[in-house]
Amino acid sequence: GAEAAAECCRLERCSGEEAERLLIISNNCSPGFLFGLVSGKLSGGGERVLALLLLQWLISAFLGILLGAGHRPSKAASDTEDVFGNSFFSGFPAAVRSGTRSILIICAYVVFFSVFTVFLPDSALLKGVVELTGGILTLSSGPWAEIMAAFLVGFGGLSVACQVLSSLEGTGISARLYLPLRLLHGLLMAFGMFILKLGSVYYLFYAVLLLIIAVFVKIYGKGAKSGV
Repeated sequence: GAEAAAECCRLERCSGEEAERLLIISNNCSPGFLFGLVSGKLSGGGERVLALLLLQWLISAFLGILLGAGHRPSKAASDTEDVFGNSFFSGFPAAVRSGTRSILIICAYVVFFSVFTVFLPDSALLKGVVELTGGILTLSSGPWAEIMAAFLVGFGGLSVACQVLSSLEGTGISARLYLPLRLLHGLLMAFGMFILKLGSVYYLFYAVLLLIIAVFVKIYGKGAKSGV
């Protein structure tokens, strides 16, 4: 997601401000990660993981709509030519080079933060905030495992944040909102999973919370923008 946002900005397919908003909502756990790894740590199995996946997408869409409200679409892409041209023989090697670079960077951060978490206490929350996979693997089954997993999946961890920052090199895209709003994403997911455990009677309270969050994010976003 971060690579795609950065590439769109480099190709002038979107403005830096649009790419900054895209960073917040485009970095989510894949269905393969959730069903392959997280499902083994949740008592509800595939049903709970499906709820987790849908909740993740719902909150990403909510934040995306919220951050984009009141902004006019950029016209940056109107007269931009494709940097790869129309030739397969020029586009394919460039795609392989870009993909290989991304894989190496991701692996480097995962290895570094995985080693770092070895020296941390055996806490799923602490390890997950640093490196997502390590935190998920440390989860123990219990009534709070689903809520903890929801928070970690929503936040993503510092390892992912560093991967995102490395993708922005040379783009001029600001990441000032990334960590605060990813933290908000994680908290909303944790509370949403808690509401699912309580039952449908409490869904209205969750809707009210989202409304309060919407007001807060708009105020915070304007204040951060005016301070730059």
